Parts: sequence; C-alpha cells; structure tokens
Amino acid sequence: MIRQLFKLNIIVLLLVGCEIEREPIQEAYERIDTYAEQLMAQYNTPGMTLIITDPEGTIHTASYGFEDVKTRSPVTSSSLFQIGSISKSFTSIALLQLHERGKVDVHEPLTAYLPWFSVRSEYDPITPHHLATHTAGIPRDRDDIPPSWYSAYALRDRDVAAPPGERYSYSNIGYQTLGVFLESVTEKPYSEIIQSSILGPLGMDNTAPVIINEIRPRLATGYTYLYDDRPSHPDHPVVETTFFEYLAADGSISSTAEDMAKYMRMIMNRGEIENGRILSGDSFDKFIQRAIQLDEDGQEFYGYGLNISEREDDRIIISHGGGMVGYRTMMIVDITTGIGVFAAVNGPGSPGSIGQFALDALYATLHEHDLPELPEMRDRMIVENADEYEGTYLTPEGEQITFEASDKSLFLRENDEKIFLEYRGGDRFYANHPDHNIFFFTFKRNEEEVREVTYGSKWYVSDQYDGSLTFDYPERWQAYPGHYRTQNPWFNNFRIILRKGRLFLVLTSGIEIELSEIEPGMFRVGEEPTADRLRFDTVVDDRTLRTNFSGVDFYRVMKKR
Repeated sequence: MIRQLFKLNIIVLLLVGCEIEREPIQEAYERIDTYAEQLMAQYNTPGMTLIITDPEGTIHTASYGFEDVKTRSPVTSSSLFQIGSISKSFTSIALLQLHERGKVDVHEPLTAYLPWFSVRSEYDPITPHHLATHTAGIPRDRDDIPPSWYSAYALRDRDVAAPPGERYSYSNIGYQTLGVFLESVTEKPYSEIIQSSILGPLGMDNTAPVIINEIRPRLATGYTYLYDDRPSHPDHPVVETTFFEYLAADGSISSTAEDMAKYMRMIMNRGEIENGRILSGDSFDKFIQRAIQLDEDGQEFYGYGLNISEREDDRIIISHGGGMVGYRTMMIVDITTGIGVFAAVNGPGSPGSIGQFALDALYATLHEHDLPELPEMRDRMIVENADEYEGTYLTPEGEQITFEASDKSLFLRENDEKIFLEYRGGDRFYANHPDHNIFFFTFKRNEEEVREVTYGSKWYVSDQYDGSLTFDYPERWQAYPGHYRTQNPWFNNFRIILRKGRLFLVLTSGIEIELSEIEPGMFRVGEEPTADRLRFDTVVDDRTLRTNFSGVDFYRVMKKR
C-alpha cells in the first residue's frame, strides 16, 4: 500500500501541465541541485552523479561537473564510477545465496571450508557470519599485499582482538577473505560469481564486477588532493590518481547511477525482481538483520554488508558508503517509504551529505511536509567564540605563540603577519599557511577555560595553567617520532609524535590516535578492542627507520617538515 501510494504521488507530481502539483517536486530538485553545487565548491569536487528511484523505476537523475577535467567530458547517469565498499553488500548476497541453497552454513567455522585458514586466537573459531558483519575481531587492512588469496592466508600472522561476534570492528581483510571463501566453495572467480548471480539477473549490463585494465577507458577519471600528508583544504589543487587493478570482494565493483538504481529497486522489493528473486524472503531478512549494534541508543546496526538505521518515525534506512582511490560513493535506501538514492563523486567530496539531503527532500515532498532547509555551509573563517582562544602561550622551554581575535575571526600572530585560522570542529583549527599546515592547532580546556594549545609535538600553556610541566616516559620512545611512508595507494603515510610523555599516531586527516605500549617497541593503536598494532624497529643514530602497522612496513622519510 505504501509503495502504491508513493508511486501515485510521484505520478501526480510529475504530470506535465499541472503547475500547482508539479511545483513541490521541482522545488525539491532545485534545492538538491543547489546543495550539490555548494558541496562541490566546498570540496573542489570534479564531478558528481545522483539518482533517485522508487520500487518501480527511476524518479530523477542529476549530474554535475566532469568525468575528465582535461577533456571537459561531462558526468552523466551512465558514467562509470568505482563504488568501493558498497561492493560488500554484493558479496554478502552471493554468500547468502550459497547458504540458501545449502552449499554453506554461515555459522560453521571458516576452517570447515578453508582448512588452511588460521589466525592467532584464544577464542572460538571465526565464521563467514563474523566476516560479513565485521565482528571477527581481525585488523582492518593489509595494504602492502595486493588483495588476493594471500591476504586471507596472511591473517595467520595477526591477532584476534576480541571474541568473534562480540564487537564491531570494520575490516576490509574480512571481506577479502569472504571473497576467497566464495571462490573456494564455488570453484569460480569472484567476477563470475557476481556477474552470474547478481549483475546478470538484475540487468546491470554496464556494471563491471572487478576493476581491470580493460574497463579503465570507461571509468570517470579519479582525482585526489595534491597533498597526501596533511589535512585537506579546498584551495589545494586536485590531481589524477594512480590507476590499479582491484579484484577483491571488499570493493572491486564499478557501476553507473542507472545500474545502481536497479540494485536499489531490488532491495526495496526485498530481493524480488521481475522474473524471480535474487534472495528468498528468509535470506533477505538475514541480509538486513541487526547483527551487531553500532550506537548506544540502539538505532544503528550492521547487517550483511549494510548499515541499518531505525528512525524515530519508524522508517528503516539501509545504507553503505564506498571509498576508493579517487572515488567516493553512497547508497541510501528507505525501504519503509520506498525511496532509494545513489550518489558518486570522482574525487574529494561528500556523496553521503547530498544523498541524505535528497532522501529527506523526496520524503518531505511525498508527505507534503516543508522541504528541509539547505544545510548550513559554515564559513570556517568565522569563529563566534574567538576571544576564548586569544592570548599568548608558552612551551615549557619558553617558546612563545600568540593568538588574536578580531571580528569573529581567530589569527595566529607571527611577527608582523596575521595568519587566519580555520575552524575544523571542537577546539581544532587549521592554518592554510606553508609554515603551519601539517597539523591542527588544538586547544585544551580545564573545565570551560582554554589553558593549553598543541601543534604536532609542540605543547604550549597559558599563564593560567597550573599542571605539571614534566612527564616521565621510556627513553627508547625518543627514537620513534617522525614521518613514515610506504608504497601503497591507500594508507601510505603517517606521523608519530611524542607530547606530554605520550605517543600519538597522526593521520593525514589531522586526527591523533594515542598509542599504548604492550611490550617494548610494540603498541596498540587506539582503545580496546582494536586489533591494530604498531611495532618500531631498526634504530640507527637514535632514530627508528622502520615501523610496522598491522603487518605493513612503513619507512622513515627525511624531510624538513
């Protein structure tokens, strides 16, 4: 009944010549266009595609910008984008199809099908269900190895951080292992499994199950920011990314907006398609099961390659995002109302933001509610409480730094130069200045009053600070701080800093993660139950030359900054 009502309303809204009825939906589309253009300007996004569908067919398509900046080729609804981790839901469908046919049991130990599979664990065995729901307790990535059967084999060198099934910890290696599992059971390559079991039946004729050189001419060109070692800024130019083949089950699919609309319609129809079913009703329930809770409020869950959100208005929202080198995507499906949105960009951008706004706008139009207001595009130069940060701060050694507030802006005063600080959330600020653009300036409060500020390893305090100025830590830690790189296109560099007697891993986004020493030279990355470990070795001239992040070697690079 809901689907029929939705279809009827959309038909009425789209009637040519009925200006009064037509206006709300057109206003919704115009507002979506405005927000898309604002987001693209904010992130310096080259191109974007967007499609909206109901259970019966496509409602609206929109494309912005360019597939290829050099040739000025426009993005269209048939442009091919790498969809990244949305591929995980395809892998899960293939797994459930085998379970449905009695070929596998998703709750059997993985070793019943892959006798050679092994991990270092004191807990119960890992099952396909644990891999599909990110509850296996294994690390997230192993990017020094091309995703392959060896990725699964190499898990024998990793530790399980928590009992399988107990905690959620997102793992690409887990889905790569699921792909190996599927290939072993069916004795077919992953590409053939996905093509024959999902893409073919759905008529997704322009979708490629794996990223290989042959599809490169069809792909929208991927872009990324020029600087890969610091927080991003829209003034940073974008450059073409490196192309590489990718055949693993965690993110190998490339698709078009038109084809993804077909996929979303299958989800809205609970696995049913025109000439049969992709999944039985029982298997579809397993697909969208609330396998593991993600939030404290009990509204966000993970199923099989999908996020499941329970809204206060009793709507169930199915979603998943994807990120590849040079591409970002988002799929959001309101299976209660019957609206699906897919968005993709070929570079920096926020397809999740435009996807959610488009869903909200269509839902409001359907139910004759006021359209959502355009999300505020915050001017990062405006700092309403700038005076809270104003003042001069000193390091324990006496080095001085001064911040000034003026006209709701915050500046770093350096000699006669005033350097704008851009708000980046919380008490963090960024300076798009060649001498200060590697880390965030992060202010620390004692209750409500700002008394400290950090920039990388530097630590400054105000004259109101009354805490300790010295901290104890093992002398060996002094060898660890530095900038480390590796040769892979994903997670290719980070910095280690030592501050206030604590070690931090600093991601290129500017986020700092504290390291906790497990044994000399070996650290846990972040809080329990993370399975990620960081090991330092090869000390020369009192500096570590290599560090290993969950199996991946990174090497110190000697740069001025």
